[in-house]
Order: sequence, then structure tokens, then C-alpha cells
Amino acid sequence: MAQKIIAKIRTKLQIGTGKGAWTYIVWDGVADAFGTRQPVKVRGKIDGQLFENSFLPVKDGTHLLGVNAKTRKAIKKEAGDEVSVEIYERI
Repeated sequence: MAQKIIAKIRTKLQIGTGKGAWTYIVWDGVADAFGTRQPVKVRGKIDGQLFENSFLPVKDGTHLLGVNAKTRKAIKKEAGDEVSVEIYERI
């Protein structure tokens, strides 16, 4: 049975400034999808690669989701590249 998709997001990987900066995606739909502006731990896929991580709130009302080096290597993408994200469940 196929998993129910809570959200599909098409966005670019972004990177913060400074040494050791995170690579992440930004989504403004967390509050609508999950009914909260707090951190939300989720499972899903980025370009077909499974992940489990938390959307973290930003002061502007959006949320960011870190994309670690292992995932970026698996999908062969870096900051500036576009990715498809599917969110399957809140955990």
C-alpha cells in the first residue's frame, strides 16, 4: 500500500553563511499542514531518498529542514539545486 503524502514541496537547497553552515530547505506550509508553528519532526523523501528530521521554526513564520551531507551525497545535490520533497508523516 502506498504511503499517504501529507505534502509535496518543490524547492531549492539553501545554505547558511559561515563555516559549518547548514544546508536546508525552507517551507512556509508547516503551520497549515500540521497546525503549529513549533518544531515538527517528520518522515519523508527528498528526491526519492528517505529522511527523518525536524522542521524548525524561523522568526518570519517559515520553517527550515536541515539536509545532511549523507542525504545530499545520495541525491547528488548541493545548495542551489532544486529538490522534490514528500512528507509522509509527523513523528
